[in-house]
This record gives sequence, C-alpha cells and structure tokens, in this order.
Amino acid sequence: MRFSPSAATRWMSCPGSVRMSEGIVTPPSEYAVEGTGAHQLLEFCQRLDFEPKAYIGQTLETKDGGVVVTEDMAVAVELFLSETANLPAESSHIEMRLDSKSIAGLGGTADYVNLVGSELHVYDYKHGAGTPVAVEGNKQLLTYAGLAMEHFGHADKVVLKIIQPRAESYGGDDGPKVKAWVVTPEQVSEHMQAVAEIAEVAKSEGAPLVPGDHCRWCPAKPTCPRLHQLAVAEAKDDFRLPSPVELTEEKILFLLDYAPVLEDFLRGVKEHARRLVESGAKLNGWKLVESIGNRKWDGDESEIGTSLVSLGFHPDDLYEPAVLKSPSQIEKVRPSGMRAKDAKSLIDYLTYRPVNGTSLVREGDRRPAITNNAANDFSRIQ
Repeated sequence: MRFSPSAATRWMSCPGSVRMSEGIVTPPSEYAVEGTGAHQLLEFCQRLDFEPKAYIGQTLETKDGGVVVTEDMAVAVELFLSETANLPAESSHIEMRLDSKSIAGLGGTADYVNLVGSELHVYDYKHGAGTPVAVEGNKQLLTYAGLAMEHFGHADKVVLKIIQPRAESYGGDDGPKVKAWVVTPEQVSEHMQAVAEIAEVAKSEGAPLVPGDHCRWCPAKPTCPRLHQLAVAEAKDDFRLPSPVELTEEKILFLLDYAPVLEDFLRGVKEHARRLVESGAKLNGWKLVESIGNRKWDGDESEIGTSLVSLGFHPDDLYEPAVLKSPSQIEKVRPSGMRAKDAKSLIDYLTYRPVNGTSLVREGDRRPAITNNAANDFSRIQ
C-alpha cells in the first residue's frame, strides 16, 4: 500500500481512500500534462544551469506526452529558480526521492530540498493557476520535511515554501506567488506521528471513508459508496429533489458544504461510464457520439486569407495581429451585399470540425451513435 506525500491531504482526511484507489489509473488532464512539462523544464534548468527562455518553442517529451514550452511557462519557472538562487548549489537536491525508513509505503519525490547548516528548506512548485495552494498547514510539505529529516538528521529550523507563479486569488486577481511557512522540528515530528497513525488505520479493512474537498482529486470517487450516500441523501423516494424554496436552513448549509464534492462525484461517475462504454460495455439508454469542436480553417491560413479577399472580404477584417481570425468572427464581417447564409456556406467550405473525443449522451440525442467495433479504436481520438 502506497502513501504519496502529494496526496497526503486526501488520505490523511480519508484513510479508506488509499485501499479504494489501488490499481485505478486516471488519465491526466491537459492541465496536469502542462504541469508535468513545467516540472521537467524546471529540472533541466536546475541541473544544466540553463535559462528557461532558451527552451521557448521546444517540445519536451514527458511521461504524459509532448509539452511545448511557452513564454508563460518559462517566466513561471524563472521565479522558482530565483527563489533557490541564494541557497548553496552544492547542497541542493533536485527532484529528490525520499522514502520513509519507519512507515512502510510512505515515499515520494520532492521538488527541491536543501540543508544549509541546521536549516532545512523544502520547496514545492505548483504550475496550476486556478486553485491557489496554501502553505500553512500544508500536509504535503510537512510530510516531505519529515522524510527529509529522516534522511539528513536533525534540523533546528524548517522553511517550507509553495512557489505558484501563475496563482490567482479566489477573487480573480493575482494571488501571492511565493508563500513561506517556518516551522519547528517538533511540529514536523508531531505531523509525522499523525501520518504513522493514519497509515495504520488506512491499512485496516474497515478504514473510514470521509468525504470532503479532498475528494476532488481522489481516483476512487466514481465508485465511492460514501459519496454515493451523500449524492442521494437529500433525494426523495423517486429522486425528486425539492425546490430550493422548500429547503430548511440546515439543508441549505448541507448542500452548500457538499456541492463541490457532489459535483465532482457526478462528473467522475459520467467519466467512468464513458470509459466503460468505450471499452465495449452496454449502459441501457446511453450511447457514445463524437464530441465535435469549433470549426478550424482547413488548409494553409495565408492561402485561405487570399481566397477570402478574392471573395470580397476586406483584409483588415480578417486578421488579428499576425493571426487569422476564427471562422465565426469572419462570418460577422461578411462583404457588403453578401447574405449571412452565403457567407456561412463559403466559410464552411474552408473549414472542418475536429473530433475532440467522445461524449456520453441519452439515446434521444440526434447525433449518430458510434459503431462499437473494439471500442471503434478509440486510441484514434483520445
């Protein structure tokens, strides 16, 4: 049984999730893939002493696929490098693997660790922008600090930092990019004692399942019986939900507290069902259809621009700075005298709609079902 420090918030809150998550492989989101690429860029720059901007435009091959380095990514990585620049390079440990000597299964890879005299520094890089990560009380960093103290021995002072260059505050404005928390070795030891106790609980057959915000990142949420109980807790016998005006204050507070958890659970159920049908399973009343994206120009954009000008579109209406506008935008600036439906027909001829994947919909949906021949070789569109 594995206990990852990066998931410590989840399994320390819900010990039963460890056993339930075993063997479940969740495909990474596009944001996770981008984050993996940013971490790889950071490691390259730290180990090779390169500037992040030297990689702009290059594709990094990660375990989750290719990631193109953008200027935004390079600037974000620069901030982490500036935070570690004043610490001695000879004692820097980059992507350091730390495994517990006393708690079986506890281990992971810390982004950056440095022991300067008796002062331990443990830093974590977060590339995501949407969810600001707090450093105070951060169980992931406390766990890595505990593992580092096992490795190095005593430290008089522990400096923990979350470096999240693209962070936004909950109000939508820029949040703090670097958050630091200084703790004592006693605080780290107390945390590791709690980790050891919870790990023992998690190994038991009856480990409790405790829903909360941490469910958002749990691989087992589509099949979690405790989340299922919550999902139907307020439903009637026929699953008719009451009107909001019928709710008592107690029920309103209950739903407000658990709304994000239930929404994530339901999304997880639908994604699990989609994968089941892709693999050939049958779900009564449901089918797979192609998920069609927005129109894209079908061909070389400079040639398409020339064609549009020859049809009467004004060149100034076709381009944003060095970029051909989208098909929908150009439809709105059709030449004088051209009917809307004619403009749409002309632009439809120059565009195509990419298949972005599949969607699970009701049988009554007007789109044709995908023929399930060995899941119709879904590797083609995933």
